Amino acid sequence: MDDGARIACWHGGQTHARPVLLLHGYTGSHGVMQALAGSLAPHRPVILYDARGHGASDPFRGRATMARLADDLATVIATWAPDGCDAVGLSMGALTFFEHFERHGGEGLHRLVCIDQSPRVPAGPDWPHGLSGRASEGEVAQLQAAIARDPRTIGRGWLRALWRSDERLMIKLAGSPDMLRGMPDVPASTLRLASDLLVCDWRQTVRHIHRPTLLLHGGCSIYPGSGPWLQDAMPDARLEVFERSGHGLLIQEPRRAANLVAQFLEVS
Repeated sequence: MDDGARIACWHGGQTHARPVLLLHGYTGSHGVMQALAGSLAPHRPVILYDARGHGASDPFRGRATMARLADDLATVIATWAPDGCDAVGLSMGALTFFEHFERHGGEGLHRLVCIDQSPRVPAGPDWPHGLSGRASEGEVAQLQAAIARDPRTIGRGWLRALWRSDERLMIKLAGSPDMLRGMPDVPASTLRLASDLLVCDWRQTVRHIHRPTLLLHGGCSIYPGSGPWLQDAMPDARLEVFERSGHGLLIQEPRRAANLVAQFLEVS
């Protein structure tokens, strides 16, 4: 990267086509996207990488922001897909696309797949499509203050807030010992990225994204109603709802998700 940070990147698959870039979510890694990558690789070049502060990539240097992640995305595209790429973003990965359009005009991005993400993370008086649809501005402020005092406090609290819905499977995953034990291994700077996620707002940005876009959203999403809102707001977006799934639709209905992505990217 431009500041000397190392970003762990993997690429493979069929070589004579436009690459597909896969971006994971907050506190995750490229491993979350590997099953989807495997379904695309026979037809398209596939690029995966761990976002800064995640997985095998270097931690943040200085303040952790979505702007930094968008700049890293621009560098990955310039390095591994100089002629452009299609892109699939899960949760924070989709927000990275939005911020890339804000900062870099979406240069190098062609078709987009955005998986279960709201253009504004917290709910509020004017935004019922944020986390669980019922977080107040006071709760957001309290969470930001807690992160500033000690980012480790976000661990269990963030997971409980994130999956606060009727997503029974995701509640089990979020409360699993393995997931909670993994939280201490997440760099403190990465946990502080949550503060930026709580203040960023891409509701106007998405209205100007003129790219063919597939929206995959769970019927039990932690972002209620955000899929239909995005379909109305984005000029060239199509929505597919996974009625029985939530934010973890890639885990809950992997075959359907892979088929829809493949059809949209015309790889089958």
